[in-house]
Amino acid sequence: MNRTSKSKSLMNKRILTEGRIEDVLKKNGFYAQERIITNSSCLYIKCLTKGGYLVFVELDESGTVARTGCDFTYIRSDKADLVPYDYRMGCYKTAGNHVAGVAFQCQKGICTLTSGNSQYPTMVNFVQGETCNIKSRSGFISKDPHAYPIVRFSEILADCKLSHKMIAEASMNIAMASYALAHEKLLKLQNTIVNLGNSLTDFSILKDEKTKQLNHSIKSLESIAKKNSCCDSRDHCNEDSEKDAKILDNLARRRSMFTDLIRSCNCIVENGAHVVKICEDINKITDCMKKKYVNLDKVLML
Repeated sequence: MNRTSKSKSLMNKRILTEGRIEDVLKKNGFYAQERIITNSSCLYIKCLTKGGYLVFVELDESGTVARTGCDFTYIRSDKADLVPYDYRMGCYKTAGNHVAGVAFQCQKGICTLTSGNSQYPTMVNFVQGETCNIKSRSGFISKDPHAYPIVRFSEILADCKLSHKMIAEASMNIAMASYALAHEKLLKLQNTIVNLGNSLTDFSILKDEKTKQLNHSIKSLESIAKKNSCCDSRDHCNEDSEKDAKILDNLARRRSMFTDLIRSCNCIVENGAHVVKICEDINKITDCMKKKYVNLDKVLML
């Protein structure tokens, strides 16, 4: 169903205090969490369905909504690029044709992909000035975009039961596709960490080997240089002087190489700080999961 065109006067009348649209949504099993507002128009209401799914309801019917302190005013941006193309189109195709589109929400803002007359979806980005640490009634908004199905208000009014069914299917499809992508990335990270361990082992073995060779070479050159310095200068010919110069030059190079070896070790250690941070983050997330995901085999009382 295509979005019904509205005059600016109707759009501007939506932000009042009577909350009629929210009341209608509530009667149909949609509980308003936050509103997506631009200037004086409310374009979407993010709702929690009676099935436990979060969905963006596109307001393609006239009415009034109640603005709260939890709502942010967004600015439409043609320059913002909030969601990677592959993830954006992947979620849109996964959601299916029975919903109006997909909305992506993150700390930077909101991106919507909606179907229309064209064979290609229409993309709109909404950003707002202060986007750091945004929290909403529906939970903490992460840095990475999370996808939600979009359903039109007119479609809910036309067939509420069908809308709930389509939302459930689209939400599950998006969730499973997002999980599969996250799982794939996690496997790649695990392989990267394994390769990191192997690379570090290879470097350590090579470092020990070259350190031993370098020290032996330096001691040998020092011994030759010391022996030459003890010789009577009258016994030295030009050829011997050239050999001494080469010995000293090679000795200087070996010592410089030893300094470079130390720098290489320090460089890896400095980069290792990022690995330590990743390890700490993983441990924190793991502890959080252990505390949060408990009693999943029981029905919790509200």
